[in-house]
Amino acid sequence: PCFIPTWQSENSLNAASSFVSDDYFGLLGEDEGGQKGIVDIGIGRIPCVSASEAKAAVDKTLHYNTSKTMGEWRNNVCFIGDDEDNNVHVSDSEQLANFVNRNYPVFYTDKIYLDAYKEETTPEKRYPGVNKALNNRIKEGALIINYVGHANEEGLAHEKILTISDIDSWSNVDKLPVFVTATCEFSRWDLKNKQSAGEHVLFNKVGGGVALFSTTRLVYSSSNYEMNRSFFKYVFETDKEGNNLRMGDIIRLAKNELGGTVNAAKFALLGDPAIQISYPQYKVKTLEINNQPVEQLTDTLKPLSLVSVWGEIQNSKGEKITGYNGLLYPTVFDKPTEAITLGNGGQTPFTYTVQNSILFKGNVSVKSGEFSYTFKVPKEINYRIGNGLIRYYSKDATSDAGGSFAELKLGGSPGSTANDLTGPTVRLFIDNENFKPGDQVSKAPLLIAYLEDDSGINTSGGGIGHDIMLTIDNNTDKMQLLNDYFQSAQDSYKSGKVLFQLSDLEDGEHILKFKVWDLASNSTETEVKFTVASSLKINNLTAFPNPVSVSTDIIATHNRFGEKMTVEIEIFTQQGVLVDQVKTESGSSGFTTLPIRWNPGLNNHNLVSGIYHYRVRLTALDGSTSIKTEQLILTR
Repeated sequence: PCFIPTWQSENSLNAASSFVSDDYFGLLGEDEGGQKGIVDIGIGRIPCVSASEAKAAVDKTLHYNTSKTMGEWRNNVCFIGDDEDNNVHVSDSEQLANFVNRNYPVFYTDKIYLDAYKEETTPEKRYPGVNKALNNRIKEGALIINYVGHANEEGLAHEKILTISDIDSWSNVDKLPVFVTATCEFSRWDLKNKQSAGEHVLFNKVGGGVALFSTTRLVYSSSNYEMNRSFFKYVFETDKEGNNLRMGDIIRLAKNELGGTVNAAKFALLGDPAIQISYPQYKVKTLEINNQPVEQLTDTLKPLSLVSVWGEIQNSKGEKITGYNGLLYPTVFDKPTEAITLGNGGQTPFTYTVQNSILFKGNVSVKSGEFSYTFKVPKEINYRIGNGLIRYYSKDATSDAGGSFAELKLGGSPGSTANDLTGPTVRLFIDNENFKPGDQVSKAPLLIAYLEDDSGINTSGGGIGHDIMLTIDNNTDKMQLLNDYFQSAQDSYKSGKVLFQLSDLEDGEHILKFKVWDLASNSTETEVKFTVASSLKINNLTAFPNPVSVSTDIIATHNRFGEKMTVEIEIFTQQGVLVDQVKTESGSSGFTTLPIRWNPGLNNHNLVSGIYHYRVRLTALDGSTSIKTEQLILTR
C-alpha cells in the first residue's frame, strides 16, 4: 500500500494530549503550519491498507448519491446520548436535536438516550433496548448518526451499545449515514496493527457509513460539544448556487470557527471530502389546508375532522417544478410532549422533548409538481390545543424533495360522533403473499399486514392500548408496537399496510397475534400460526442478461431477510471443468442478494460460445450454507 504520512503532535506519547491530524495539509498560508493557522481546504482521508478496503470506500461513495438510494431515511437525523456524568451527554444531545428541530424542521430527530431504556445489570451493565434501537435505525436509515458520550476503538459506551461485530453485520448500502462521534478514539486510524470501530464503519463493503467526522484520541466533553454544535451550524447550509455543501467544506468551516483548538484537531474526516450529504434538494411547500391559504388559517383541527391539503414541489427560488412527477410521503404529527429518562443506577432523571405521535402517514401522487391529499384526525389525540407538524419527503425518477409545515393547529374535543362501529379488516402474510397458515418461514421472517377501514387506521398512540400491536406466542412481555411501520395506500387514508421484520425466533411452531384500531376506537384482533426453519435455503437463481456476451449480473433469492452473506460463484463447462470463480460479501435487499457481476473476459479466460453451469454457494453469518446450480448461455 501507498501510505500518506501523518502529522503527529510533538508530545506523541501522551495519551491525553497527543493527537494525529490531517489539518496540517490544509494550512496553506505563509506563516501557517504545525498547530498554527486556519484550514484553507477541506481534507479527508480514506485510511485503507489494501486494495479491497479502498474499493469498498470508493464504491460506497459513488453509490451514495444515486437515485437508487433515495428514500425517507434522508429526512432522519439520529442523536444518541450516553448516560452518567450528571447527564452532560444526554443534555448536549438534546441541545443539538433542538437546534435541528428549530432551524431545520424538515428533519425527524430520532432520540436514542441510554437512560430512557431499561438497564440490565447482570452479569454486566447493558442496554439491550438501545442495541436494538440503534441497529433498527441503521436498517431503517438515517442521514446522520450523532453520538455523544464515552467510547474507544472497540465501540460505543461502556455498555457496548455498538460493537465491531454489530458494524460488520450491517447491510445498509442503500441507506448510508454520515457518522459524527463526539467521543474518544472511536476512529483511531493510525494504530499499526489494529483497526478501529470507525474504520470498520467506513470499510464495510455492503453497509456501515459513507463517511465519519470522528475522533482519533482522548477528547473532552465541553470541547466536543462546541465542535458538534459548530458542525450542525454548517451541515445543512448551501453555497451561493443553492447546492449542498461538501463534507470537506463543512468540516473546514466548523473547525475554523473554533480557532484551531487542539481538541478540534483530534476530529478527522474519514471519507471523501467532496461528498455532498444527500438531503433533498427541492422543497415541498404546503399552500392550502381545507381550501384556505395557509397564511390565513384560523381554524383548529378537531378530532375526527376531515382535512384536505394542497401544495407543490418548488426549487430554491420558490418556483413550481412543473416537470416533477412522483410520490409524496406526508407524515402528520401531534403536538410535542415531554418524556423523562429512568434514572438508572441512581442518576437524576432527565426531561426532554419528543414529537413522535403519528396521526397520519400517507402515500400521495405528485403530478406536474402539484399534490393534494386527505386525512382524518384521530379521535384519540392530545386534546390540548397547539401546533402539530407535517413533515414531507418526495421523490421522482431522478430527484427528491423535503419540507415541513409547523402551523397545523390541533386539539379540542371531537366535533362529531363517529357512526362506525366495526373494526378494520386485516389480511396477514409472513415472508410473502403466497403464505398459508402453518407454512414454514425463515428465522427472521417479514410480517405483511394489509389493513382497511372507512374511518382510517389509528397510529397516534393517544389512547391507552389503542395501538397496532404484535404478540408472539402470547408473550406479552415482548409485545411489539408497530404504529410507525404503517404506510397508507397510495392516495388513500382508509387503507394501507404494515411491514415488520420479526427476529429471535426459535425453530418450531409459533402463534402470531395482531391487533389494530381504527380512528373511531374500534379494534380487530387476528392470529396466525407459522413454523420457523432456520436452515439457509436458496430458492432461485437469476442471471441477467442470459444469454451473456460481455457481462451478466447474478442474484440469488433465499429465506434470510436482509442478511449479509458470503457469495461464491463457480462457472463450469458442460463437462464439469471449473473455468472461473467469484467470491465476495453481499448484503440482501429483502430476500435477494445484491447483484454480483460476472465478466467472462475479466480473468483472461478464452471461453468459447456455449452452455455453461453456474453454481452459487451462500454462507450466512451463522455459518449455515446453501448451494444451487443453474445454466447460462455464453455468446462470443
